[in-house]
Amino acid sequence: MNELAKALAESARKGQHAQLVSLYSDLLTATYDKATAYLNVVTLGGYAAFFGLWSLVGGEIAPTLKFWSALLLGISVLLFVGFEVFKAALLHWQIRGMMKLARTPLQRRCRP
Repeated sequence: MNELAKALAESARKGQHAQLVSLYSDLLTATYDKATAYLNVVTLGGYAAFFGLWSLVGGEIAPTLKFWSALLLGISVLLFVGFEVFKAALLHWQIRGMMKLARTPLQRRCRP
């Protein structure tokens, strides 16, 4: 990460804007990919734990408890899907702003 910061600063000094934009884009892509992979594993683990527990005790619990478990799981899935849609929209908006900033030549952004 430190080498990337040095490369970004050096390319900015040399006026190599296209290379700076490319490095910035690579950094954004790598960061997003790793964060998304981690969150997907955590989410998958949570739902897998629920269904694993459900398969172990599903036949031994009261019908009322089954109803509430299914209802709460349905609410959980709806909230999760809603959150993912919101996150995608927010991320799209943020990346558009970052790429617009990255495309602006450094000289125009750093005027005194």
